[in-house]
Amino acid sequence: MTGDKKKVFGCPMVLKVEPPTLEELELINPKTVLISALQLKTRKKSYFEALAKKKITALAFEFIKDEDHSYPAVKALSEIAGTAS
Repeated sequence: MTGDKKKVFGCPMVLKVEPPTLEELELINPKTVLISALQLKTRKKSYFEALAKKKITALAFEFIKDEDHSYPAVKALSEIAGTAS
């Protein structure tokens, strides 16, 4: 476990609940696999340009469906948020 952002974002695969900021994207190495809620509708063009420039493979987990056509990651995070509130 580390608190060093450079070390964390320098990994070949990054899993993050919230979308990485543009500053965090700068720390990510080229060709990294990013799995995160990307909130595509709220992102500006510059965000996608930053991903493309580094050839980051970004998977928006809020769009991943299971066999039942439900969204398991969204459901799990909603349950956590509900419990926390």
